[in-house]
Amino acid sequence: IDRDRSSAVAMIVSLTAVSASEGVSPLFALLIPLTLACAGWALHVRARRFLGATDRLRDLALATWKLSGDPPPAAVPNRAWAGKPAPRRALPWLGVLLSVGALSIVVFMVTPRLPGRWLGQRGGSGRARLTGFSGEVDLDSIGRLRRNQAVAFRVEVPRAQLPGEAPFWRGAVLDEYRAGRWQLSPFLRQSTRHISDNGTAGFNDTLLIPEREPPLRYTFHLEPIGTRAIFSPGVVQRVMFRGARPQHLIKNMFGVVNTRRTYPVAISYELEAWRTKPWGPLRPSTLVAHIRNRCLQLPPELNRAALEAYARKVIGSIDPLKDPARAATALEEHLSTQFEYTLEGSPGGIRPLETFLFERKRGHCELFASAHVILLRSVGVPARLVTGFRGGEYNDISQSYTVRQSNAHAWVEVST
Repeated sequence: IDRDRSSAVAMIVSLTAVSASEGVSPLFALLIPLTLACAGWALHVRARRFLGATDRLRDLALATWKLSGDPPPAAVPNRAWAGKPAPRRALPWLGVLLSVGALSIVVFMVTPRLPGRWLGQRGGSGRARLTGFSGEVDLDSIGRLRRNQAVAFRVEVPRAQLPGEAPFWRGAVLDEYRAGRWQLSPFLRQSTRHISDNGTAGFNDTLLIPEREPPLRYTFHLEPIGTRAIFSPGVVQRVMFRGARPQHLIKNMFGVVNTRRTYPVAISYELEAWRTKPWGPLRPSTLVAHIRNRCLQLPPELNRAALEAYARKVIGSIDPLKDPARAATALEEHLSTQFEYTLEGSPGGIRPLETFLFERKRGHCELFASAHVILLRSVGVPARLVTGFRGGEYNDISQSYTVRQSNAHAWVEVST
């Protein structure tokens, strides 16, 4: 019985540790009492069956002694339970269960529940796929994700690096809008880096003026959710993979890093990045001027005159060329206060943005962000659409964010 008790303790603690690492929902903690109750009942039944077998063997031995005519030997009492009443016999088991329960809760709270870290996971057909972080995104991609509570990734952020507001996790930056879809201009897709033998790839961005402060470190643990995006809080300088890794990384001129193919297994990587506005400051160059010009383009199907008149009515006396930040803030406040947020799909048709602005006046974050970009461009302010995630559930003990697909977000980066 003592050996069974020790084996049960080791098994329960091991399973709880693995489950705590693999699980991501706090509801897992509710399963601990149920697990302990089942384990206690199983041990109790095992003990009774063991003692029953011992009693039968004793009765058989007594019968054999009687048949032989020899006096029976003195009964050997159970060393653990001899002379103890039934309630006291249960105390060792109760102590074991309480100890395991306390240890399990500690393990659950302290162990970072990192997807795929111990148990390899592959993206199956039943797992939701992230479709809003590639080189081409429709207006409903993020809206669909926000209905899903599945975990997208976890990111370890030391408490000292916590931002003052919910952090942004960039996945894709897109500059070209046409017929209800955003995409990245082909000439902006460049800068391929081979992953070294130690899993490291570094990037030197020649367009950005280096920051005076050193980059911050973040550790990401991504689920296999069918995306090529390497999520980051800002401009990436270096990526270091742990375990499974791709052969190459691609960084575009907006500072976004992707893999060549979607990763079928969970991956972990540490990156060095600056948590700043990824737009700048930029070095003066012809290429920079061309990028800014790309972020001013409006598709021919949009009514530029109507969009510009609408934007100028909102910003009033603000000169968007002299004070683009104030113009962007005024448009953002207008959209957030005068329009209704919903998870419904986009209006559809050939002009979904104009339908959203002038008729429907309700939609999800992609419509809000897309309208914001188009209105800024109509008054001469370079802007681009960003898709990714914002915020997440921060665990003070493990010092990490759990970011769910429902945290998917679209926002605007403005040249100021």
